[in-house]
Amino acid sequence: MAVSKLPFGPGSKLWVYWQKRLPEVLAMAHPWTALYRALIKAGVPRHMAAGLTTNLMLSTPAGRAAYKAHHGGKK
Repeated sequence: MAVSKLPFGPGSKLWVYWQKRLPEVLAMAHPWTALYRALIKAGVPRHMAAGLTTNLMLSTPAGRAAYKAHHGGKK
């Protein structure tokens, strides 16, 4: 699966941190929105936060399932 090459993306400290916290976010009522807001609060620029949120969601099986459930199976 292709993911963003943004400086906030795979391999960055921010990416690793959120990969560890993703299960906690996925348990929330609106995981994508919760993660998006948390990334902005962590200093990710708004114009990058949406793409990073989606990339993080799609980076794990549980995240992909939550994302697909929310979007009715569409990406």
